[in-house]
Amino acid sequence: MISDILYFICIYPLETILKFVLDILNHYTHSFGLSIILLSVFVNLFLLKLFYLADSGAVRHNIIKQRLDKKIKEFKSVFKGGELYAYIRTLYRQNNYHPIFALKALGGLALQVPFFIAVVFLLQVHFESTGQISFGIIKDLNQPDFLLFGINLLPLLMTFFTLLNVFVSSKDRGARIQGALIALVFLVLLYQMPSALLLYWTTSMVFAFLRSVFAVFVKNNQKYKDTTLPIATNNDNFAIKTQDSKALGNVRGKYNLFLKIFTPFVLLDSREYILYRNISIFIILDLCLMVFVYNPYLIYASDISQFDAQLMLKTLGVLLGCFLLCSFLLIYFTSFFYKTRLLKIGVFGIGVIFFIAVVYNFFLDFNIIKNESYGALDHMLFMAQREVFNEPKYGLILVDFCCGILGIILMLIALRYKAFFLKILKIFAVFLVLFSLFSAFKIITHTEKKFTQNTKQIQEEQTQDVTNLLSFSKEKNVLFLVLDAFTNSHFGEILELYPEVAQHFSGFTYFNNTISTSSFTYFTTSPLVGGMDYSVYELMQKYHQVVGTDIIFKEAKIAFENVARNFAKNHYKVDILNPEPADFKNWKTKEGIQFYEGTPYKEHFYKKHAKELEFLFATKTDFIVEFINYGLFKISPYSFRAKLYIDYGWRFSQSAKIKQFKIVADQASDVLSFLDFANTNQKQPTFKYIKSMITHPPGGLDVKRGCLPSLEIQTEVEKLKHKMPMAYLFGLNSYMTYHFDNEVCAIFAVADFLKWMVKNGIYDQTKIIIASDHGLYDSYKQMQENHGKELGRHSESLLLFKDFGAKGAIVFDSRLMSNADAAGLLYDGMNLKNTPENILKNYPKDRKIIHTQMHAFARGLEKIYEIKEDSSVLKNWKDITEETLKNLKKKER
Repeated sequence: MISDILYFICIYPLETILKFVLDILNHYTHSFGLSIILLSVFVNLFLLKLFYLADSGAVRHNIIKQRLDKKIKEFKSVFKGGELYAYIRTLYRQNNYHPIFALKALGGLALQVPFFIAVVFLLQVHFESTGQISFGIIKDLNQPDFLLFGINLLPLLMTFFTLLNVFVSSKDRGARIQGALIALVFLVLLYQMPSALLLYWTTSMVFAFLRSVFAVFVKNNQKYKDTTLPIATNNDNFAIKTQDSKALGNVRGKYNLFLKIFTPFVLLDSREYILYRNISIFIILDLCLMVFVYNPYLIYASDISQFDAQLMLKTLGVLLGCFLLCSFLLIYFTSFFYKTRLLKIGVFGIGVIFFIAVVYNFFLDFNIIKNESYGALDHMLFMAQREVFNEPKYGLILVDFCCGILGIILMLIALRYKAFFLKILKIFAVFLVLFSLFSAFKIITHTEKKFTQNTKQIQEEQTQDVTNLLSFSKEKNVLFLVLDAFTNSHFGEILELYPEVAQHFSGFTYFNNTISTSSFTYFTTSPLVGGMDYSVYELMQKYHQVVGTDIIFKEAKIAFENVARNFAKNHYKVDILNPEPADFKNWKTKEGIQFYEGTPYKEHFYKKHAKELEFLFATKTDFIVEFINYGLFKISPYSFRAKLYIDYGWRFSQSAKIKQFKIVADQASDVLSFLDFANTNQKQPTFKYIKSMITHPPGGLDVKRGCLPSLEIQTEVEKLKHKMPMAYLFGLNSYMTYHFDNEVCAIFAVADFLKWMVKNGIYDQTKIIIASDHGLYDSYKQMQENHGKELGRHSESLLLFKDFGAKGAIVFDSRLMSNADAAGLLYDGMNLKNTPENILKNYPKDRKIIHTQMHAFARGLEKIYEIKEDSSVLKNWKDITEETLKNLKKKER
């Protein structure tokens, strides 16, 4: 566990960057072995300044140690025992020295270790996927080389250059012995390692040797001032001036060329220099915290159920590691400019970026011109229309320009009070850390609970006895099929594109002017089986308030209990799959009623299509790239946001797509498995309520590939160009694009099932209702009539009906309907006791439908519309929100 966390934090982000560099090198060189060598050179060049700092520290240590050893030798000639120990300890304290500082000599090697470990993991993964790769005379880079008559040559070359470096870089006998021992340890540890790894490390040793040779060359061609460093004693207090030491001068000589290029020394006021430097560091830390930790952790904690519990530690760890690595890289890069005239300009620039980032992150997290949000994030994909990210284009650019000016003004003010600004940056960093820790705590504690619940649910789904769910009677059946989020007008468009499908819907009536009672599943499912009395609007009249989830859940359970008991008391075998939001987990099977939940045919579906769906399980998706993209999105101006979130999700990301298609496969597994489980073994009449998520986002079923998820999906939406504005077609996000394909696949599967019913002689004996709880924001019919804008939200709801014995071509009925009318269709002609009123017999000509628009995830009321006649026409929608709320207040009083 701890080793995994350390790997995710310290190694995995670095491994990812090295893999990126290695892939680029391999792409251009077409030689994996040469790419490994170049990668090693690249890493060593990148670390050159750090090598300089490490070597400087080692030189300082050696200088001090030599002088202290000389003084200690004098002490030993005079003192012994405890007295000697006391003098030595005092000498160390006065010179700020400790024997552990000897490890500074290993600083250069320590810098290489994380990179070396990252390369180990990188090569392991690479060879697992590619197999044998040769390079020159080396037959397999994944194996030891065996080049010297069965003896591995590369480890010997590595040790040779390591020893050369030791003896060239130092004349101290102790240092040479220490270096030789380390070289021998590495020889033993790496002797049997793959040739690719030895190639990388040998190249690093060659590079280190060349650095030492260069240092000797510089030393022999320059004159040095020999300055003797005194030793502090009880009688004198001194500061070691290492910049004047001969030995340190050698090191500076070694790097002098690079220092002149990158960091020429410019004298600055020390206090001002430290303030600017620290402001730069804390701005970078704050920005990286927002991008890699604060925003990702916050969105993760907001809905933990959307993420894989098994990948929680990896996700949190890698995001933290990305913060550490990115902060280090940016601070390291900017450090080259600390002692130049670019320091002030650079600090001013990143300060402006910081203020802009804060404004967008905390204040402009929506389309301010349209006053529209980006919609709910469902599995890291936004559900809003594409146009909300970049329209109106020039209006958003103007906002970006104004925020840029504001950032400049704020930074000019901040630089007048630099010390105070630095304190603000530190406080802001603490704020981000504390909130991130709170989010992490919530994620960890809730994920453990969710993991237990998910495991239990999976076990329950696998052990559910679903033999009765698709078991029909040859006597009499009622089938109520709910396709979540099916947009009503799409059914007509599907029949237009695939006219052969219509023949399977013999006897059906298609109500092509149907509106949902509300905008989300929680509010629209109960009216399907309970009628209009369970709609949000009617519940508001009943309770004299804007109803919340507590009322919705309570009423949903009553609605489903009523329908189940009504049919059960009339000797029907009742089977209900997914009656959400009604909760029947504690319901005991009785009165011929059985409740099911989840996707009980999922395991069968994956086994049946194992080969086609293996890509879904090739890599577990942890959404790390998406989280980073989201963090950048939050701090970015509108112009950049539209480039980060592209047509089909986040830029540079495949994880969301794979995760998306895994969810699609789960949700589609029930309807696509109907024919594998359907039978006519039931001895009594049946009532089946089956709710499927096959048509709910995210989409991704490929019609041309047997309605299975595919990464290369060719969307059927292209066939509807004539149905919608061209500008909108190219503004669709992946949800809207793939949604239609899933609807096509759902109708194909239903048509096949209806064909099976005909073949098995139960079609005429079955009443069938096919409905949706709501539509999606992609009604092309409404958009065509209203300049690319859909009315309401998720307002079009599917409604299809076939009565017992009904036959003939499908009938299009354009009367204004509500999906709550499905309850009336359900009971019509059934002669059951205590049933709702038959709404079709008493259908008023001037009927009006109420559509209550609610916030996603039950966050409250948005709008209430009264609709009459043709629901696709804007003038037929009347906003009655204010008068409804006023009436509620009157009733409450």
